[in-house]
Amino acid sequence: MSTAIQIARIETIRLRANVDGLPTSALGSMEARNGLLVRIEARDGAVGWGEVWCNFPPHASLSRQLLLETVIAPELVGRDFAQPGDVRPALEARWNAMATHVGEPGPFGHCIAGIDMAVWDMAARRAGQPLSTFLAANAAQDVKVYASSLNAAKAVDLAAKLAADGHTAFKLKVGYDPQRDEKLVGAVRQSVGDPAAIMIDANQAWTVDEAREAIARLGRFDLTFVEEPISAKAPLSDWARLAEEADVRLAAGENICSDELYDRHLETGALTFYQPDVAKWGGIGGCAAVGRRVVETGANYCPHFMGTGLGLAASIHLLAAAGGSGFVELDANENPLRTELCDLDLSVSEGRVAVPQGVGIGVVPDDAAINRFRVT
Repeated sequence: MSTAIQIARIETIRLRANVDGLPTSALGSMEARNGLLVRIEARDGAVGWGEVWCNFPPHASLSRQLLLETVIAPELVGRDFAQPGDVRPALEARWNAMATHVGEPGPFGHCIAGIDMAVWDMAARRAGQPLSTFLAANAAQDVKVYASSLNAAKAVDLAAKLAADGHTAFKLKVGYDPQRDEKLVGAVRQSVGDPAAIMIDANQAWTVDEAREAIARLGRFDLTFVEEPISAKAPLSDWARLAEEADVRLAAGENICSDELYDRHLETGALTFYQPDVAKWGGIGGCAAVGRRVVETGANYCPHFMGTGLGLAASIHLLAAAGGSGFVELDANENPLRTELCDLDLSVSEGRVAVPQGVGIGVVPDDAAINRFRVT
């Protein structure tokens, strides 16, 4: 079967769900749950779906929709590619200089990631295979997950409920007041018990010295990793120094947005957990390549994700294909765009979820849900 991608049409769909209890972090909080989907159709009628990162600021979904529709898509429609892996390099070669020139590497990268996801979904659907199997013949049938970003005000009760529902790993947001952080992590540890895995995410809140002190205080709760304790842009020497001095292993990746920077981090070896976000940078092709390299080095590939059910399904496939002992991030907060947009089974059993077994990423958006959440 041909792997050629002959793009005939690109459609974007902007979504919004207003809910209570939105995720918060040391960086700030969301205003609503936003989503931006990409639907690509080939000349032979084949279709693929992708997702573009747009959590913040509140207008992010609109700005990226306009960038994709008015700048990127007009040059992409009508082009032919020999295989899905050719699309992202071609788009980056065309737009990286412009993204740097106008100071918007993030939005361009997000749009390219969504397009890449859609063309790989299309290719796997054409082949009649689940995306994970299309990427790796020995792909796993289920993957580990962690319940992410538990609302601090309800974290103890929510963690207990999630544990009863089959979760065995939990991630908490820290980087606020030290006493607040210590009280939260300690209370959740007591709630879920010693066997459970607890991770913390500081969202770049600390300097190296502050991170070392905070990790020393919180590490007594037997943490699996601390995510982004320092700036994602900190020199790699800072990451290496912290890794050497801290008693908890380090995680990062959602803000590592190039193949070259991933290679440099892998060479440095300061990170034990790597967290690329399929909708934020790299799409399927970029994240699959990083995942393979990470697992080959003996580190853990842990797909970061905080969006709709579409990108979450893709993240599950990516970990299943890469293998290893990493986790997929499973947002524990209310989000209809995750639970109602598509028929994605997120039942957790002993800390694992099944890989969707339909073709491609295994799910497609429900028309009724699109109509309900679509922003026009």
